[in-house]
Amino acid sequence: MQATAERFDLIPDEMRSLSHWLVWRLENRGAKHIPSLLRRTAIKTALQFLGIAPQGTALALLSFVHLAPLREFATIKPNFGLFLSGGTGCGKTTITALIMSFFGNFDKSAFPASFTDTANAIGEKAFLVKDMPLWVDDYHPTSSPQTKKRMDDTAQRIARLYGDNNTRARMRLDGTLRPEKPARGLCIVTGEQLPLVDESGLARFFILPIEKGDIPLSPEDDARNISLTDMQNNAHWLAEALRAYVEWLSLRTEELTPTIKRLLIEYRQAAQVEILGAHLRLGEAVAHLMVGLHFMLMFYSEVGVLSKEQTEELTYNALELFCKLAKKQSEEMQGGKARDDVYKCSTSLCGYGTFAHERCDLHR
Repeated sequence: MQATAERFDLIPDEMRSLSHWLVWRLENRGAKHIPSLLRRTAIKTALQFLGIAPQGTALALLSFVHLAPLREFATIKPNFGLFLSGGTGCGKTTITALIMSFFGNFDKSAFPASFTDTANAIGEKAFLVKDMPLWVDDYHPTSSPQTKKRMDDTAQRIARLYGDNNTRARMRLDGTLRPEKPARGLCIVTGEQLPLVDESGLARFFILPIEKGDIPLSPEDDARNISLTDMQNNAHWLAEALRAYVEWLSLRTEELTPTIKRLLIEYRQAAQVEILGAHLRLGEAVAHLMVGLHFMLMFYSEVGVLSKEQTEELTYNALELFCKLAKKQSEEMQGGKARDDVYKCSTSLCGYGTFAHERCDLHR
């Protein structure tokens, strides 16, 4: 599938503001202008996403979606990607396709990038896809050491692309520098296990573990009678909801940068207290997710879908759940580091390519 966003520098000048750029692209991906009454229906449908996954996972995904249009206004850019990790058949690819439906027509067979792509191809797509997540699918176990190494190298490249917000400088044959092409959006990675990358690389992902049974496939699977199938049938409303959110943001562009900066500092300090001793990047990832959540809840509250009490409760729950996820990831990263050292040592001793090693999954 082709990358889902056109080159930003080819868009006419009048479309370069937040309101024109994203709304223009959403229209070209299927989101049309609809009456305000129907927009309320769209927004309520978006909020039902909270019912099809564990609350921490659902809130993180929704926060990430609503963080994407804010990236251009942040002085400190989001420096992490989401990694949905879970065994085959747990629903991680399907739920990711659903969350990507906020940005257009996606399904589980129509992901913009995968681990079969070259690292350079993913780097190019990271540049093309602006103000929305690039979905990279299917990091999977393999018996081929060469294939595994290539996928691990790609995962490391993704971690650096989105974790460092810069790219490697390149030169032309005449000695002049090529234009840099940094990542200009966010990133969601799905995989059956976590990649074998160093601790610093893994800290550039915020990991959302998905277990079998976490995603209700039918109403009978969930007490709230909200199933994945129900949401898939109503997925066309999600792009409408995001369009309404973007238009709401476009009326507040002057206040976005200072507000994002203030919220990021406040939530980063709160997160670092809660996950004391964890990798500092995890606290910053929590803070960025809380920024996305803040604007999402503010929007939902202003359109009358959520009450003040519901907004406060979701904010409190989200910070607690995000910190728990970050703390668990930090603890398992520290435990996984020793296992990775053994893996690397044994690979070196055996001669790379002689044996296929199975890395211990952090969430297994």
